[in-house]
Amino acid sequence: MATIEYKVGEMYELETIEIRQTPFGSDYIALRDDVRDTYRAYNILKCQYETLPKKIQVECVSVDEFGRPKLRQDFYPILKSLYKKGECYRFTVTDVKTDYNSMDKVSYYQVEDDNAIHRMYIHDGKPNLEIGKEVVLQVDLINAKGYLDLKVPEVEPTVVVDTQVGVANVSVRTGKRPRIKKGEPAPTLLDVNEDTHNELKTSIVFKEGKADIDNQMFVIARELVALMNTDGGNLYIGVTDQDHRVQGIEADYPFLNSSENDDYNGSYKESEDGYELKIRNYMRWASQGVANELMEFEFKRTADGKTYCIINVKKSSRPVWLRGNLLYIRTGNKVDLKTGDNLTDFIIRKMSRQINPGITEEQITKSFLEMLNVHRKSVAAAPKPQTSEIAYYLSWKDDATCVRTKKPLTDTNVIFQIPVTKDLYTADLYFCYDSGTVNKISLKKFKQGCNLGDTINRAYYTKRKLMNIFLAHGTQFIAVYGADEHGYEYVKVHRMTDLPSTKSAENQGSRIVPTGMEARKYKLVHAIDINNCRRLLVDLAAGRTNNPGTALNSVACPDDIKYIDNYPLHLTD
Repeated sequence: MATIEYKVGEMYELETIEIRQTPFGSDYIALRDDVRDTYRAYNILKCQYETLPKKIQVECVSVDEFGRPKLRQDFYPILKSLYKKGECYRFTVTDVKTDYNSMDKVSYYQVEDDNAIHRMYIHDGKPNLEIGKEVVLQVDLINAKGYLDLKVPEVEPTVVVDTQVGVANVSVRTGKRPRIKKGEPAPTLLDVNEDTHNELKTSIVFKEGKADIDNQMFVIARELVALMNTDGGNLYIGVTDQDHRVQGIEADYPFLNSSENDDYNGSYKESEDGYELKIRNYMRWASQGVANELMEFEFKRTADGKTYCIINVKKSSRPVWLRGNLLYIRTGNKVDLKTGDNLTDFIIRKMSRQINPGITEEQITKSFLEMLNVHRKSVAAAPKPQTSEIAYYLSWKDDATCVRTKKPLTDTNVIFQIPVTKDLYTADLYFCYDSGTVNKISLKKFKQGCNLGDTINRAYYTKRKLMNIFLAHGTQFIAVYGADEHGYEYVKVHRMTDLPSTKSAENQGSRIVPTGMEARKYKLVHAIDINNCRRLLVDLAAGRTNNPGTALNSVACPDDIKYIDNYPLHLTD
């Protein structure tokens, strides 16, 4: 079947799979067409978490060198099916924010209903709305960009429409949407596409209109070290990745001194010199100083007076780490975090080529496999975690509630029960589901405001089968055993510290097995190293019940296990 050729500006209708989460906590809608099922749309309506339509319309905003599109969900036809111009609807005022992308930094109310989160801009102090209160607003216009223009009705409405939660399927629209209004000057566009060697970022301060320099600077640093660990390239700052428009970096200047992660004793000037110094100081702190010699800065100005920054990044001869233990590389136009044996493989290959530039891939692979086999023979017993007296019990019931009690419950509707000891007060809860997803939430956040005898509602994700709950510190591993669509059985291990935390037990969490693979059982593994864990996984798959503290290097590998995810060696080797 021929691959679909995506074109920038065109509209497409794709089939939805489910809402998933990246390792960094960002939600996205997983999509498929007639060829692939690896597309993502990151903008999601509030109601789509409850009712995800079978198909959605998306716009192709860019295409990388491999023909892979970057997609944005088209909200316009959905909003047209939910709202009508001139009619009034009920909303709740939830916040007051500032639109930093606007010329005059206009403030707006954030208002919500069951369908979506909207904006209502404030002009000359009007309207005056109270946060937390319900208001009736009139739809003045359904913007083609996918937003509602709202206003306070001039007269008290006689009819208020109560919208239904849900998203209607809409027909496909094709053709490019005009980005420049008639009469407006054309913006400066750069003829640069995001690929293995080029990345576009709008700011070192703002993310989705909100000033958060520490988090955004980490994103910038991640892009820089990924280029250093791959083949080098250029990072453009002050340029939008959607339409390559030069937005400028001038809005970043007032925030250069607002960072908490900065040991610089001076004050950054609101200038190009201060901008470069800020980035260099952050990289010196985040990469132990090794990255600065690999960067060269260039500032350019457009005809309309907007300044953008180009950082030319050189390829590093040795791995460059971020924050001491994170190693990123560039894969196409994306950043990839190396972990486990993939990380070991990357370091060995990089260092082998540095020591011996003429070494072949086959020679590197042979050395790598020999090292793994030698290291796998060295298995030590893992110490059992320290325990203390039981403080209370957490009992989950089949109605998605959890009860905190002094003594264990014997109710027939209790599906999971965990004793909480004092040494686990700072631990995390891990909810494991049959979909291969694991939701990590701190115990402190989960039980916040819950006293002994109280009930916690919505205590787990109800749309999937809850298979197990673990309470543990992040020094351990989660093992999942299952089978793929062809019936091949597999075992995968995931380090707990690599899982992102969420704010709610209702979240389905992060997927740790590929789509289409069934998760049959989970196990909490106490092991000193990954190879000890590897043997325990073999034991798990074979159905044995050895204690985690026992050395298992004499256990035979079962023939029915075909592969272990994330490892280059077959278990049957």
